[in-house]
Formats: sequence, structure tokens, C-alpha cells
Amino acid sequence: ELKALIEGIIERRRHIYLCTNALLLDTKVYGKIAPHKRLTINVHLDGLRHTHDLVCDRQGVFDKAISMIQEGKRLGYHMTTNTTVFKDTEIGEIEELCETVSKLGVDGMLISPGYHYESVERDIFPVRQEIHHKFKRVLELSKRYRLSSTPMYLEFAAGLRQYNCSPWSTVTFTPRGWKGPCYLIGKEFHETWQQFWTGVDWDYWESRQDRLCQNCLMHSGFETSAVLELKKSPRDMLRMAAWNLRG
Repeated sequence: ELKALIEGIIERRRHIYLCTNALLLDTKVYGKIAPHKRLTINVHLDGLRHTHDLVCDRQGVFDKAISMIQEGKRLGYHMTTNTTVFKDTEIGEIEELCETVSKLGVDGMLISPGYHYESVERDIFPVRQEIHHKFKRVLELSKRYRLSSTPMYLEFAAGLRQYNCSPWSTVTFTPRGWKGPCYLIGKEFHETWQQFWTGVDWDYWESRQDRLCQNCLMHSGFETSAVLELKKSPRDMLRMAAWNLRG
């Protein structure tokens, strides 16, 4: 149903980030779904060859992803990458990854700290102080590479500014219904949108007071917050305008 789903969303004049590990792009997307200005193929890459294959627990995944990015660019698709920063992630490797995919001509790179999923038993996720330390380096990388995150969000991730969360800005519909309060935390599922929108205590979850929110600095919850806060700072508005107009 992927082709019909994408074409239907484009008909509604919506933008799509099609997130993928790239393993099936050549059989499910390329040659079947036409490139479009509203369609972005977002390839997941958590490091260079050794790291990415280790995270995915499968050899050859990195090489496949790289080849699919190259093919996607050749075919005219808008291609970006998505990288999660874990507790043991070396920022030097992330810098090498940025250089590698930049040479492939990607249209953007998203770098975000991992979220502490309770279902994952391994201690692989950074706490807030570790995220701040790593993202001070990522903030520097944004001056050299085309990162998709706004400057304000990267400064937030680096601990240089504070925002409340906007958990309603990235919603998720699953086979069990609408996932609340956000796509990271599945405390409850709602059958209808109305039940979801009126049934979640947004003030509570925006405040970040829940223990599940203590180490969360995910772009999905805070990029919208960064945009909403722009009206309070003419300087930030000018910076955002420049960021949108960059080449």
C-alpha cells in the first residue's frame, strides 16, 4: 500500500519523510514511486560501517544504505540521513559520517540524541549531561555541514537554552490507535483523534516533569518548541530566516 499512501498524502499537499533502513528501497520504492518535491527519503545511519552494522546486528547494512543513497540521488530523489547519538557514540565518527554522506550529495543530515526506551535493557542511551557535552560538538559540525536541525534546537540539545516540550507536534497512529502522550511514550492508545486530543494532559507532558522525560531532548518534541519561541526573539527570527535561505 506504500505507493497509494504516498501519492494520497502528496495529493493533500503534505510533505513526507519516508524513513527507511534502505534495505528495500531498490525493490519497493525506486522504479515504483516517482520522485517528488514533497517526498524526502530519509535513510537511517547510526555511524560508519562497523558501528552501523553493529547497531543493526546485520553485516552489509551500511554498504547497502550508501549504495541506495547514491542511487536515489542519481534517480532524482530528495535524500537525507538520520543519525541517533548513543551513550558510546564518538562524535569524531559522526564527523566522519557527515563528511562521507556530504560527498554523496545528501540534501540534509538529522542528528538526534537517543531516547531512553524502557523496553531496551542495555545501557546505551546518554543522560542529559552527556547529551549536552556531545551536542556542543554537533553544534560546531552544523557550521560545516548541512544539518537539518534548526540552530535553536541544536543549542537546546547542547544545554545552551531551555524549552518546554511539544509532545503533540509529532503524533503517531498505530494498529492500536493514536499513541499518547507522544510517539516515544506509549502510556495509552486512543481509538479516535478526538479521544487522543482531549484525553491527554498536555500541560503535564509539556512541562517535562515526568520521569520518562528527564533525559529526553529528541528533536520530535522540541523543534516545534523552538519555532514557537521565535516570536520572543527578533534575533532568533533573523537567524531562522538565514537558516531557511542557506544554500
